[in-house]
Amino acid sequence: MSTYIFLLLVAVVVYLVWKRQKPSVSYINLNNQRVSLSEVKSFSEEKIAALVTDIFQSKGYQVQKVSGELQDIADFMIEKEGNRGFVSTRHWRADKVGVSDISQEVIGMNQHNSHYNYIFTMGKFDKEATEMAKYNRNLFMVDGHQLNAMVVNVQQNAMIANAQ
Repeated sequence: MSTYIFLLLVAVVVYLVWKRQKPSVSYINLNNQRVSLSEVKSFSEEKIAALVTDIFQSKGYQVQKVSGELQDIADFMIEKEGNRGFVSTRHWRADKVGVSDISQEVIGMNQHNSHYNYIFTMGKFDKEATEMAKYNRNLFMVDGHQLNAMVVNVQQNAMIANAQ
């Protein structure tokens, strides 16, 4: 009987370890189609730019690609009601993004008195990066799971607008 319980416990532990290693999202819903994250990671810069632009324009932001010295800290500048922010997609393809990967961008964004800053990745942010975001009230880190929610929200809003 104790051997049976031991084997059952081993099976449960193996299952829990396996389940924990699976990514929380393996696709996003894009234009009513499931697109795998690996495919989304391989988007061209133009396609990433179009997706990010759609997300922010649907929320009323003006979006423009940055130039000059701002290219060191971000890929896009967004503005709404006189409030300016930055968006970085340079970690788009990374599996894991840490504090050392984004600290210079965050410092630069804050030095330009931005009201909100977004950093996108299709992977995940490590624990230290997540902790850093807690102390930067204007920093929003968007991973693959959150990107999926944003895309779905944009599509739902577009469907509602078209129905009216």
